[in-house]
Order: sequence, then C-alpha cells, then structure tokens
Amino acid sequence: MITALVAFGANLGPAEETYRSVANQLRTTIGIESVTPSPLYQTWPVGTENQKLGQPFINGAYLLEVGKTTRFLFDDLQSIQSKLGGGHRTHWSPRSIDLDLICVDGEIIESDRLVLPHPRMHFRWFVLRPAVDLAPDLIHPVIERPVLDLLQRVESPNPRFLWIGEMSDLFRAANERILSRLPMATIDCRPADPPVAFQRLGNQVVAGRIEDSAEATWMLVPELERNRESGDASLVEAIPAIDLRPQSGKSSLERLDDFLDSMTVGQLWEAHIE
Repeated sequence: MITALVAFGANLGPAEETYRSVANQLRTTIGIESVTPSPLYQTWPVGTENQKLGQPFINGAYLLEVGKTTRFLFDDLQSIQSKLGGGHRTHWSPRSIDLDLICVDGEIIESDRLVLPHPRMHFRWFVLRPAVDLAPDLIHPVIERPVLDLLQRVESPNPRFLWIGEMSDLFRAANERILSRLPMATIDCRPADPPVAFQRLGNQVVAGRIEDSAEATWMLVPELERNRESGDASLVEAIPAIDLRPQSGKSSLERLDDFLDSMTVGQLWEAHIE
C-alpha cells in the first residue's frame, strides 16, 4: 500500500460539486483503498494576466491509500479529469477541474509524462496548505523536509533569500521586486564559491546545498553556467530553491513573479466537504 497526495483546483463551474465528484470517483476506482479530502481554499491564479480575469481558484487535496502502481494511478487521475470536464487547455488558463499528482511516498520519477514529486509543490501555498491539513509530516523526497516546514517558509513574513550569482542588474531588479511584495525580507547575494550542489526534478532546480551552513529560507538560482557543483555540498542540509532561469518564453523576472504569486496566502473556503 502506498500513500499519494493529489491536488485539486478549479475556477470555472461548481467547484465544490466537482471536488465532491472527484472524491466519489476516486472511492469507486479499483486499487484505491481510501480517500481523505482536505478543506477547500480560495486563492488567486498564478500570473498577472490570469489575475486580471477576476476568477479565483478553489483549491484542495486528497490523501489516497493506493494498492496499485503510480503509473496506473496517474492514468486513473487523467481519466477522471477528462470525464469531469478537464479537456485540453492552455497553461495556467481558467479550468473547471485540474488534478495533479503531487507526490507518492518517497518516489522520485522523471519521465516525459510525469515528474514526481511535483517540481513546484515546495513553494505553492495552494498545494502546501491542503497538504498540511492532511499529512503535515509528509516528507518532500528531494528536499528532505516535511510539507509543514515548506508551508512555514511560504508563510514567513520575513524570509531570507540567498541569491546564487553575481550582484548584477538582474539581482537589483529582483531585489526591488521582492521587497515590493515582502518588505521585511532580506536578500543576500552570494557567488557560487564555495561550490553549490543543485538538486533537480526534470528541468527544474528544486534545492541547493552549499559547503557551509547558511540560514536561508529560499535559494534563488538565476543561472547555472558559472556555478561549479561539488559532491561535498551534499553533507549540508538542502535549501529549497527557486529556479529563475529563463524557460518557456519567460524571463527570470517573470518567473520570479510566478513564484511570488504562488506564495500568496489564500483563505479558507467555507464549504461542507464529505
């Protein structure tokens, strides 16, 4: 038997009804032994353009006890999502249902179809808050920290950011953008000396380790080319990292905005969930 965490989100249609329908579908799926839903939360979508649409998301999660392989569980979730109206849509667009397999025990999977744990789960309030409701001691298998620790980092009013790179114009722009959202934050700039060992999931950097201890809430990684990696850094606790390298047509500052949006604390959605 394995334990799996599945995230739910919707900002179109009757989200509460859809949430209950997913739970019922899961309970009647062969190989899923138990289904525990979390409370629901209302959050704003990631991305400035999406927020302008004025359509908040309703988010929650399900904790599953499963007696089947992760691949078949993933197929089940895709089938349920399709059945309940989750057809093709663009990235981060409004949707009537979105189911994401977030993590499955300590499994680490990197394939074209699935990356586990979800490479952005460690900084998304709308994933971590329901996860903590269900299993606060659940360990991120790469960062090696419980989801409660990660949520506390997201909710911290005075986080300490560690910028791995040069004190460039990009650093100064990022510093200004962070302080406009988190005025009590501190941002330290540090070149990759001593060496940094990065830990990746798919094409995302999710954690970093440096040879000496660093009191940092988050590590910011704008590039990798000039950063040397060292096996010795694995002796130090991992620092959850935010990958700011330009990807998918987004600049480093746009990716920073996505991170800051994902950290935004939502509110409990008063709904009766069976």
